[in-house]
Amino acid sequence: MDFDHTALPPVRPRHSGVPFHLGTPKTYRLIDRITGKFLHLSGEGLTGNSAYAWGGSRSQAETLEKRARARGEDWNFCLVARSAVEGDQ
Repeated sequence: MDFDHTALPPVRPRHSGVPFHLGTPKTYRLIDRITGKFLHLSGEGLTGNSAYAWGGSRSQAETLEKRARARGEDWNFCLVARSAVEGDQ
């Protein structure tokens, strides 16, 4: 019995206009504007060591900011690309 190729879904060519992922997404760090320290990876407190610093996407950082402001907390962090802080990762 031969394999039925018509049962397979059509393959989209790369030029079809459908976006495809190029590499890993950009990772960011949050740095306190006052102290220059990183946000701790737990999402609370500060650390001077990038090994224990929070790392995530832009949308994750925006969510942290929204939650902090909803609790009435000040948001003194600026978003910095991880590669700018630690070199090429």
